[in-house]
Amino acid sequence: MKYQPKVGETPLGDAKVIPVDGENHRQGESVSYTPQPEITGNDGKVYVPKDAGSKTVILKDIPQTVDVEYVEKPASTVVKYQPKVGETPLGDAKVIPVDGENHRQGESVSYTPQPEITGNDGKVYVPKRRR
Repeated sequence: MKYQPKVGETPLGDAKVIPVDGENHRQGESVSYTPQPEITGNDGKVYVPKDAGSKTVILKDIPQTVDVEYVEKPASTVVKYQPKVGETPLGDAKVIPVDGENHRQGESVSYTPQPEITGNDGKVYVPKRRR
């Protein structure tokens, strides 16, 4: 007994085994299982079951693989940058505002670093200019 994670009609990796104790179950009985909560696709994106929680499958007299629909996990809207001098952090990480409804995993977000940061040493630091 297996389940196949899919995005639309496309398989998302290999089929996963549904543990079934064959000695305690017979044809026509139902078995509950919970699909993996997250799967990373070959595209690097994270996918989650469309309908979270446990599922039920009815046992048959032949091996079976049931499909479980997965969807792209919403992108995180918590994005930060860490100002540094060399490898030394300069204060706390700064939040980059992201509109989560208009961005998906893998998309770029533009931001402007703070123009000046005062370090614990009292010196004022500015972002290094790229050439």
